[in-house]
Amino acid sequence: MALLSAQRCQTYLLRVDKMIIKADGAIFYVNDLLKHTKPNNKKGSRIIFKTFAPDSKVCVVTTLKEYIKRTATLRGVNNQLLLSYIKPYNPVSKDTVSRWLKEFLHESGVDALFKAHSTRAAASSAAGHMSVPINEIMAAAGWNSEKTFRDYYKKPILHTMSMENSLSKTFENM
Repeated sequence: MALLSAQRCQTYLLRVDKMIIKADGAIFYVNDLLKHTKPNNKKGSRIIFKTFAPDSKVCVVTTLKEYIKRTATLRGVNNQLLLSYIKPYNPVSKDTVSRWLKEFLHESGVDALFKAHSTRAAASSAAGHMSVPINEIMAAAGWNSEKTFRDYYKKPILHTMSMENSLSKTFENM
C-alpha cells in the first residue's frame, strides 16, 4: 500500500468504516489531519487503490479484501485497518508501520540506507519514470505543486538485477 499510494506512514490512519470497495478499486476517506492537509480542508483526503486485473496475486485490492476478511474476528469494534499481529491485536501506530516497511525493504534486499519514508520517493519516482501523468502522481501523494515532487522526491531509477530478483523472490514467497 505504501508503494502504490506514495503516502507517508500515515496509512496507519486508514479505517475500514471509511472505505469503499468497488470492482475497480478501493477508496479510503481520511478525515484526520495529515501532514499535507491544509487546515481549512473540510473534505479530508482520499487514498485510492485500483484493482490490478492482470494478476490478482499482486493486486492490492484483492489482498485488502482478504486481509479484512481474515482480521474481522480480531477487529471487534475497532475500525482501524492495520492491526498488530501480536495479541491482543490492537491498532498499530505510525512507528509500527514504519518498522514493518523497513523490515520489508530489508527482506527484499534493499540497502539499509533506505528507510520507510523512502517508499514515498520510490513510488512517485517510479510512476514518473513510467510516464504516469504528473497530476496523477501529485494527487496520489497529496501534493499541490509539481515543484515538491521535482525538488524532493523525483529520484533516478536504478535498475539492478539483484534488486529485481530479490523483489521477485519476496513476492513469490508471499
